[in-house]
Amino acid sequence: MGVVFEGRDERLHREVAVKVINPTYLTHTSSRARFEREARALSGIDDPGVVSIFDYGDIDGGSLFLVMELLRGRDLDRLILSCGRGTPAEVADFLRQAASAMDAAHAAGIIHRDIKPDNFYLLPSQDGFRVKILDFGLARRVEVSDGEITNPGKVVGTPKYMSPEQATGQELDGRTDIYSFAAVAYCALVGRAAVPASSHASALVHIVRRPPPVISDRLPEMPRAVDRAFKWALAKKAKDRPATAGEWVAAFVETLEKVDSDARGWLTPKGLGALAR
Repeated sequence: MGVVFEGRDERLHREVAVKVINPTYLTHTSSRARFEREARALSGIDDPGVVSIFDYGDIDGGSLFLVMELLRGRDLDRLILSCGRGTPAEVADFLRQAASAMDAAHAAGIIHRDIKPDNFYLLPSQDGFRVKILDFGLARRVEVSDGEITNPGKVVGTPKYMSPEQATGQELDGRTDIYSFAAVAYCALVGRAAVPASSHASALVHIVRRPPPVISDRLPEMPRAVDRAFKWALAKKAKDRPATAGEWVAAFVETLEKVDSDARGWLTPKGLGALAR
């Protein structure tokens, strides 16, 4: 839908990322509203795990721009493709940081609705990595109806990481993000998605009808406490899930980070290690 450029803010002397939307996608008022909604959603969340927005506006010719902090790292999807699954300690660190950012968004009245590996960006740091949540383009305020922006019953998001209620076009709250977050965590730990589907339709059927996957079926070293935690967050009914991402992560993260594993992890020369030089 657009292009992201590396730029420089000449007034404040800092490097930035400039997201420019293809004007062909902005022919309807709902498209422009979605873009402005992304800008407002980002600027209204105060957490280091959410990408910062500095400015947005119109460009001659009908396009729109969004100026954000420039990130140098890799998204979780590419990281898993190049390095495989994370170590339990790395995934535990990822979960703590990402849960804080998600809870901040939910406290601001915003649900993401497209939580997936591509939308988590990891930046190398002296003590490992920092996590940023990206792309709030499908975000919405919980207390406000979408109106013309999203029609009732319309399914939006990425099928393999959707909650059952999202897959069936039902009303959503923050617990849909928690389901998707658990699905991302499964992928981070196991190295592949929990939904073994070859098409969007088969993914949706799997999410709605099949029981949630069991981590220890893939990783026998995982304690039952980890299995129970994933069963909790991947419950078919939203009311049966944790109320917050932080509550879910706190229930098992200390157990998880102590698990011995032969996973190579993400801080290798093929992964974030190369970027930290």
